[in-house]
Amino acid sequence: MPSKFSQWQNRLSTRLLAAYLGAWLLTSGLVAVAVAGVLHFYGDRLIHHSIVELTTYIGKSLKFNDQGHPASVPLPKERAWVVSALSQDVGYRIFNDRAEVLLWSSPETQQAWISAGLKAEPVESDGSLLVNGIHMQFRTVAIEGAREHLWVQAVVSDRLIELAHIGSSNRLAFVALLTAVASILLLGGVLVYVLRQVLKPVKRLSQEAREIDLAKLDRRLSLNGVPSELRPLVASFNQALSRLEQGYADQRRFLADTAHELKTPLALLRGQLELDGVSDATQLIRDVDHIARQVQQLLVLAEVSELRNYINESVNVRQVAMEVVDYLEPLAGRKGVQIEMQVGEDSPVLDCDRSALFVLLKNLVENAVSYAPRATAVTLSVGNNSVRVRDQGVGIAPGHLAHLFERFWRGPERQEDGAGLGLAICHEISQAHGWQLEVQNAEPGAEFSLNFGSSLLHKE
Repeated sequence: MPSKFSQWQNRLSTRLLAAYLGAWLLTSGLVAVAVAGVLHFYGDRLIHHSIVELTTYIGKSLKFNDQGHPASVPLPKERAWVVSALSQDVGYRIFNDRAEVLLWSSPETQQAWISAGLKAEPVESDGSLLVNGIHMQFRTVAIEGAREHLWVQAVVSDRLIELAHIGSSNRLAFVALLTAVASILLLGGVLVYVLRQVLKPVKRLSQEAREIDLAKLDRRLSLNGVPSELRPLVASFNQALSRLEQGYADQRRFLADTAHELKTPLALLRGQLELDGVSDATQLIRDVDHIARQVQQLLVLAEVSELRNYINESVNVRQVAMEVVDYLEPLAGRKGVQIEMQVGEDSPVLDCDRSALFVLLKNLVENAVSYAPRATAVTLSVGNNSVRVRDQGVGIAPGHLAHLFERFWRGPERQEDGAGLGLAICHEISQAHGWQLEVQNAEPGAEFSLNFGSSLLHKE
């Protein structure tokens, strides 16, 4: 008996949830790797972007005094302290076309830049330099909108930019992780709820299927609320139930017909045995033979109705037909009927059960012999892909053609007490092999035709 863990592991909902979580974790990992790669391989671009932003902001925020000279750059509180407290790492100056500096960000910046020999060149440029041993990035751009042509030059240290981005990267990683965990929990809960709702019809179908037994074969699984992907499966199951119900009904009807057919001869046999002595031994033997024939045909019918009983091999139809003729010639001789065999130039070779083909042809020829008038012939014709059996009797009434292959059916004009199973056995064998068995009136007589179709291997 499987453990609870294995049962939980094999559930469809568990597999879907595991697949979702795995896909989401893989996606989150790829996003994290991508972000880390961007931060690592594009660090220089981030530094350049920072210095560009700083020079652009200074150019737009620069304030002038009444004389039109640069007075100040009002930085936001969150940025102003950086310029004053970290003057060695960030600073700027405003100068004109004559390289005259009009405004410094701080005295410390002025002293450090003059000591480093950083010249105020009125030309747009950017690059890197060392100021007091600190690696710096600088950018020089023109200021638009001023009364005279002014320039702004800003410098930011690499260590300050890297420190700022490290903090941003850490915050970004934390936010990404928190978002991933929250989304997994949230979407996982939603998925569990959705799966429960989706699988409700499946559980209902399972309960309905468990309630079906031999006494309730007329029940069918309901399609109400079933997802469209499962509807073909449910419909196929209902069709299988219909076939099972039909087969079970056929079996019950077959058993009832069998009991009915055996009841009368057994009662007659019992009545004769209860007499003081056996008055008519010939009749008694005939009744016993009739019962034995019925039992034998019932066994044959049960055997040919089971596909697993067939053993297919390469079979020459002409050879089997000749065996049938040899087997039935004594019977035909007693009835005054001649069996004629006609064979074409090529004899078909089939992939089939040899004994089943023999029984089928024997029953067809035997049925024709029983209906053929004395001094007439029954013809067994073997064609390229078919076999035909024809007698020269009175034929078959049109209203009886639809009942010929039914079990225990016998025509009212039947002179002998047959079991009514011979043609039913032929029909079972032909269906099992995929052959087509048909009958028609030939004037005179009736003709049965057996077409082999795709089971033909070749011709000899």
